Amino acid sequence: MKHVETPARPAAATPELPGVEVTLHVNGDACRLRFDARVTLLGALRDHLGLTGSPTRPSATT
Repeated sequence: MKHVETPARPAAATPELPGVEVTLHVNGDACRLRFDARVTLLGALRDHLGLTGSPTRPSATT
């Protein structure tokens, strides 16, 4: 199991939120993460695991 320790991003002028610890199973690996409770699944994949292949918004189709 990979253990990834990532610092919580400081929020400007907001009270401190508790960190959450989760284990995500990604590409056959269990990844244990701890981050701010406001982080989305997409944010966890992109910012904390470095998996940038996920688009942040749907592609426009013509």
